[in-house]
Amino acid sequence: MHREMSQLLSKAKGQHKDIICAFIDIRGFSAFCETIESPNVGRFVVRVYQEILNKYFPAPSYFKTTGDGMLIIYSYDGPEYELLLNNVVSASCALVSMFPNFFRSDPIINFAVPTEIGIGISRGPACELVSEGKTIDYSGRILNLAARLMNMARPLGVVFDASLGYGFLEENQRKQFEKKNVFVRGISEDKPIEVYSTKHFTEIPAEYLRPHN
Repeated sequence: MHREMSQLLSKAKGQHKDIICAFIDIRGFSAFCETIESPNVGRFVVRVYQEILNKYFPAPSYFKTTGDGMLIIYSYDGPEYELLLNNVVSASCALVSMFPNFFRSDPIINFAVPTEIGIGISRGPACELVSEGKTIDYSGRILNLAARLMNMARPLGVVFDASLGYGFLEENQRKQFEKKNVFVRGISEDKPIEVYSTKHFTEIPAEYLRPHN
């Protein structure tokens, strides 16, 4: 795998893509790893990844695991954006709600596991690194923003950047969110940006509600 990646990188080129980006984090994963044997940690994360991809985010344009979560990316081209947005936000809310029940009837996962998950979502232009028709990775401000919004979704829930288009969401989805003004380290430290967070799950930490200077 490493040799193949090295060969692909030697021919890689960056290209523009408009994307919706979702960073997913399993809360309490580090503490979980300290108390559970590593083979069982592996079984748990594999099952989580399978559930996320099979039931909540099928056929993404790109995804990768992050140790204690996943990066999910969908690229879009204009007309399909509204439908895609609703699907991603709906899937994110459903994932947060259902995550505690993932393994209640699973005979393999017969040990205590994390039950909370946080998700940050943003959208906009990104750089797709491509080689021989394969996507190697994505980079850009949008990914950095989604990762920081994920960190705001405490203790669990969904936080998304207002630029996604709150008004494009279906009414039943809009009711699940409330608007906040936040400061984002490395992105918007002196001037707040608008985000939306899940009402009944998320309490954005105070450190994000004031300037970082």
